Amino acid sequence: MEIKRCLKIRLYPTLDQFQQFIKTCGCRRFIYNKYVESREQFYKNNIKGRYLTKEQKKEIYKQFKYKTEKELKEEYSFLKEVSSVALQQGRKDAEKAYKDFFKGKKGKPHFQKRKDGSSFREVMLPKELLSEHEQWIQIPVIGKVSFKHNHIPVWFHTKGIKRKNITVEVSKSGRCYCSICCEYESISDKERIYYNNDNQIIGLDFSPLNAYIDSNGNKAPNYVPFKQQVKRHLAHLQRNFSRTKKGSKNREKARRRFAKFEEHISNKRRDWMEKETLRLVRSYEVIGVETLNIKGMMKFSRNAKNYNDVSWCKFTSMLEWKSKFHNCLVVKADKFFASSQLCNKCGFKNKEVKNLSVRNWICPQCGEIHNRDQNASINLKKNALREVNKLRSTVGTIGTYACGGQGSKARFSSNVDCSLNQEERFVRTFIEANRL
Repeated sequence: MEIKRCLKIRLYPTLDQFQQFIKTCGCRRFIYNKYVESREQFYKNNIKGRYLTKEQKKEIYKQFKYKTEKELKEEYSFLKEVSSVALQQGRKDAEKAYKDFFKGKKGKPHFQKRKDGSSFREVMLPKELLSEHEQWIQIPVIGKVSFKHNHIPVWFHTKGIKRKNITVEVSKSGRCYCSICCEYESISDKERIYYNNDNQIIGLDFSPLNAYIDSNGNKAPNYVPFKQQVKRHLAHLQRNFSRTKKGSKNREKARRRFAKFEEHISNKRRDWMEKETLRLVRSYEVIGVETLNIKGMMKFSRNAKNYNDVSWCKFTSMLEWKSKFHNCLVVKADKFFASSQLCNKCGFKNKEVKNLSVRNWICPQCGEIHNRDQNASINLKKNALREVNKLRSTVGTIGTYACGGQGSKARFSSNVDCSLNQEERFVRTFIEANRL
């Protein structure tokens, strides 16, 4: 299967190279904003205030014309000083943003600001892109830029790997990073089989204080509410920034101190998430998690800051991504699955548990005493097991088996020598194929 991965490294440019980074990011942002501006102007002149159908709007949008990079270079001479590929990629980013907006995937595109951080992308890469021994990377127009990286991962040296593009990012704190996007064919060497063993499946329930509670009743190990732990120091830095005069050098210094500290917190959180998700996908075959609307939950909770500090969406997306490389299946429960309200013994639904202040409750039907979080994680574990059994039953009626038989008859035929390992391996490959 084809896999896309990125290697992110930190760059240490010279002063001239850093200024060239800033200039390229600014020109790319200028092209992006010009496209958004022309699109908005076209909408105001031709569509706004008129009652039109979707088909009529599509026909009008076909008439939209914008200034190309060449035309803008003639009008603005400073655009000639940077890479033309980076400018083209800025326009393509704006086009993609509008396509996603019309499909309903994302919100309406807006003007990009310098203070939000900036980046640019290069597609035409040189043959000798990176030297691991001398620690430099070749960036078009800018030249060789030094970097530091303790260990280049093994997959980066995979035979037949294709380097698609590189993205140079200048963060709010002034640090420079480079992401090398690669594509390669992956062949899984490990064969791990699930034998209906309870030790190989786990459910994780979201917890604002402990990140998650698993189906065994354990909290997330080594988790710290990173931002809440240093909130006083953050408030101090923010006050210092707000007291400085606008446009002064002291204000820029205070802004950078504040941005560096926030980036440090973000890196600590990400480091914990990387290690914890890797441990989980290596330890378990099936992981059941819940799908939550964190923004909606924050509106009705006093622990709103803690909800945001966990970054549950990022945590689950990391689990899903890493599960592809460790033959682990992550099952996300439906958004409306009432994991906290259901009794894990008899299945009774107690609507009174909707109140978040109810931490422990007794089932009126079977009399079982439940802890809210552990009960929810057990329900998520059972839901994941049901989904796995559904996939198995689907495989039993469709497809070709490793032993050569086809369909459901081959599964139960005594004439076909079909070992358990062969069947389980096919189930795993079928699940991987459908998930990707």
